Amino acid sequence: MTVDLSPVQEYYKDKTIFITGASGFMGKVLLEKLLYSCHSLKEVIIICRPKRGKAPETRLEEMFKLPIFQRIKDERPEMLKKVTIYQGDVTFDQLGLSGESLKHVTESTNIVFHMAATLKLEGNLRDAIDMNLLGTRRALNVAKEMKQLEAFVHLSTAFCNCDQEVMYEKVYEFPHKPEDLMRLAEWMDVKTLDAITPDLLKPHPNTYTYSKRLAELLVRDHYESMPVIIARPSIAAAIQIRASYNRQQPPQCLKRKSPIKCIPIVRHKTLLKTTNHINHCTQTPSSLTKKFNEHAMKTEEDRNCNQPPLTPASASASA
Repeated sequence: MTVDLSPVQEYYKDKTIFITGASGFMGKVLLEKLLYSCHSLKEVIIICRPKRGKAPETRLEEMFKLPIFQRIKDERPEMLKKVTIYQGDVTFDQLGLSGESLKHVTESTNIVFHMAATLKLEGNLRDAIDMNLLGTRRALNVAKEMKQLEAFVHLSTAFCNCDQEVMYEKVYEFPHKPEDLMRLAEWMDVKTLDAITPDLLKPHPNTYTYSKRLAELLVRDHYESMPVIIARPSIAAAIQIRASYNRQQPPQCLKRKSPIKCIPIVRHKTLLKTTNHINHCTQTPSSLTKKFNEHAMKTEEDRNCNQPPLTPASASASA
């Protein structure tokens, strides 16, 4: 029996997706959504570094034991076999890939989701630049070698333009240039860099939003030569609430450091009621894959625009 595919499913049919940051909060949500909803895809390649003595393969096995992947194990367990994991790290050139793994990634990948980032709001500037800015450049450099690349989706944040009272779907200019800051972080000693960081950050409150803003500029500068897309999710912690509530899963289905650390210890029915009273709170729905995809399919037809396709990837708290 032939199964009719939705436009999104049809787009992902026989496609290979490469994801950085798949072990993070947003990465897990995206991976689960792709595997469950886009079952006609060919392969999902993820990279992961060893952690606490555990190899990437072991970390993947443990990740699949999380409740968020339960419906896949119950209904489509064969999809888990479509995930290929390589040891990799965005703080290394070529993302830490080499030999056959690098060859497979560059020859097979159709779509890249670059989601790896450090979320330490008060972390030092050198680490933020190395992970969020240089890491993005390294991912772009690998993507340039991909022979079948159709879309490079960069996960940004809705808070990277905090100086804008109203933020439109465009990349905003900034006095600092990404290349200048990357060079600065490479040659300046940590003590001096820490001393000038408060002046560099203005008007940004922390190194996270500052480095993510520069990363947007870097991605935009590749628009003429690459099919890049920028997605700006808002409060990612809300995914956990809404997604776990809809699927009858416990709210601790994902373990992730978040500005709202108390979420897992409160009954989520009460929590949903509470968050609906926050008028200015927005959330990123777990169906963000669909938004990403809609822009991916439009990338080429929008090629004449001066700005890369950009989506807020958010919804109001009352949605």
